[in-house]
Amino acid sequence: MRIATFAFAVLLISAARLPGQTSSARNPPDVGARGQAVQFNRDIRPLLSDKCYTCHGPDKARRLTKLRFDIEADAKQDLGGRFAIIPGDPANSEMIRRITAANPARLMPPVASGRTLTSREIELIQRWIEQGAKWQNHWSFIAPERAALPVIKNRTWPRNEIDFFVLDRLEREGYGPAVEAERTTLIRRVSLDLTGLPPTPAEVDAFVSDRSPKAYEKVVDRLLAFREKIGPFDRLLYCGHDWADAAAMRWASSAARTR
Repeated sequence: MRIATFAFAVLLISAARLPGQTSSARNPPDVGARGQAVQFNRDIRPLLSDKCYTCHGPDKARRLTKLRFDIEADAKQDLGGRFAIIPGDPANSEMIRRITAANPARLMPPVASGRTLTSREIELIQRWIEQGAKWQNHWSFIAPERAALPVIKNRTWPRNEIDFFVLDRLEREGYGPAVEAERTTLIRRVSLDLTGLPPTPAEVDAFVSDRSPKAYEKVVDRLLAFREKIGPFDRLLYCGHDWADAAAMRWASSAARTR
């Protein structure tokens, strides 16, 4: 059903890194208790890419050493009796020694780079090596697998499978789901998200009065059908004047509050 496709797309968009947003390397996901598996693609590759690839990455012009962290064989190679990564042995892994070094001259990333690892990020790398330093191909080369639904505390809140994953992360972060918005707010949000246009008063009234279990789904289907029928340029011509008026009123309201 198109509602499921739309919900999944919203989840992916919310998880994506957008320009100006903090990267996952600067704010790695909470992977739970120490016994939980650390995943290379989700937890470690973003850290290496953000903090290490400048000197140890794929760019030959910028790479300052033969040691590379974008290739597993290179990252785990013998460095003359030393190893940057020893699976299962973080204490003797040169990577851990360097990222925890007290001497600024030995510390990685180099102080001059302006890049640093937080204590949480260091612990994540230590746990990954402790758990065997399992490598993964880039996610685009891995066939997707259906994940098992996570165990959550509030099993009455989810309405579909995606909700289980959303609530699992919220609970691990110490949050609960927000109170459901009013119907007038819901239809305005989804209309602006899918078409860039606010709903008409008649559309709002129809949604508010529709108490069927699939009322929201019907709204999404109608808006998706509208998007298929007209393109972005036609959409602007279709309701450009009304949208410009709405934008001007919103700006005026915001400007008035800041004065």
